[in-house]
Parts: sequence; structure tokens; C-alpha cells
Amino acid sequence: MTNSGVPDTVVDFWLGHSIGEMSEAYKGPQYESVRKMYLDREQLLSISTPKVDIELLKAKLRVEVEEQNRQLQLMVNNLVTENMDLKNHQRKTEDDLDGIIARLEKQDSELCELRKLIRERTSQT
Repeated sequence: MTNSGVPDTVVDFWLGHSIGEMSEAYKGPQYESVRKMYLDREQLLSISTPKVDIELLKAKLRVEVEEQNRQLQLMVNNLVTENMDLKNHQRKTEDDLDGIIARLEKQDSELCELRKLIRERTSQT
């Protein structure tokens, strides 16, 4: 594996060797990259299949890509639904705020009228 470009830390990881706390913290392999490295070199690890069935490998990859696409589509659909819900909530909140502002303006106008009446009556007495 080392001769085919797999980093020493990954080879050690595959073999179950300890790669040390410091190395593990900074050089520890990420699951998806290790998985891809393994898939790319799987034929080198197998003693029973001397050559790779490219079509089988393509079919496996196609299935994985389709599954990931389905998962991503679900996430996108959920985000779109959440976004629409938030927009509807925002619209309702804005409508409520407009109603509150209209009522406050009406109350302010009524208050001005009351002040005017009070001034008129106090000036008459």
C-alpha cells in the first residue's frame, strides 16, 4: 500500500497499529478519504481476484452516488420546506406588525384629539 501511494499513517491505521496521540490528532485519516483510498486499491489487497472488474466497480460507485444524491435531495427538500415555513412566518409577523402600527397610529391620533379637547376646556375655564 505504501508503494501505491497510501500514506504511512493510513497503512498503520488499516493494520490496527497505534499512530500515536500527536500524529493521530494532526494526521489522523478522515473516514471518507480512507474509504476512497481503500476502494481505489482494493484489487491490490485481494489475493483471489487478480484483476479488477471495472464494470462492477462502476456499478458499485453508481449505487453509492445515487444514494448520496437521494440523501442530498432529501436535505434540499427539507431545507426548502423549512425556508418556505420561515417565509410564511415572516409574512405573518410583518402583517401583525403592520396591524399593531396602524392601531398605534389610530390611538396616537385619538390621544392628540383628547389633548386638544382638554386644552380647549381648560382654556375656557
